[in-house]
Amino acid sequence: QIIKHSFGIFFIFFFFSPYKIKKIGPNLKADPETIELLKYLKINVVSLANNHILDYNIRGLNDTLTLLDNANIQYTG
Repeated sequence: QIIKHSFGIFFIFFFFSPYKIKKIGPNLKADPETIELLKYLKINVVSLANNHILDYNIRGLNDTLTLLDNANIQYTG
């Protein structure tokens, strides 16, 4: 029996922010317009729990949270 789901959960290991910093190592961020892909895929919950949560300082995190709020995507982590 196939059960239809009413929500999708996605783990993101990057942030949506135009904010730039000098950083050594991987640059784990995405253009804020990328949020449209999550909306297209009907992702309505994302997990932000990872060791890069503050790579772009509190500003990068706040940019991401604001963008997710505006897209009606819930978050945890």
